[in-house]
Amino acid sequence: MGKLIYRILGISFTLPLTLLARKVLDKAWRTAQGNEPPRNPRAPDARLSDVLAWAGLSGLTLAIGQFAASRAAAAAYHGLTGRYAPGFAPATTEAAGDQPAGD
Repeated sequence: MGKLIYRILGISFTLPLTLLARKVLDKAWRTAQGNEPPRNPRAPDARLSDVLAWAGLSGLTLAIGQFAASRAAAAAYHGLTGRYAPGFAPATTEAAGDQPAGD
């Protein structure tokens, strides 16, 4: 049941963060470049430098968003259940039944 709760929390943090990150990245691209981001690399007017920059920035933004959402979901899980989220327990408490110190 714990993994299910953590997954639900993960999704609830990932979706809004992904949408926000996408809007921020699009706005930053338009501000810096003065045109729309190259969403279709096969478009006849797509420049290689723009496509590579967009791919790199998109990947970086996605990785940061996933990291932030994962940490936020783990913190929410710990706040709701008093236990560490699956995969987030410190090594010393993992062997003690996944309980936070003091229980």
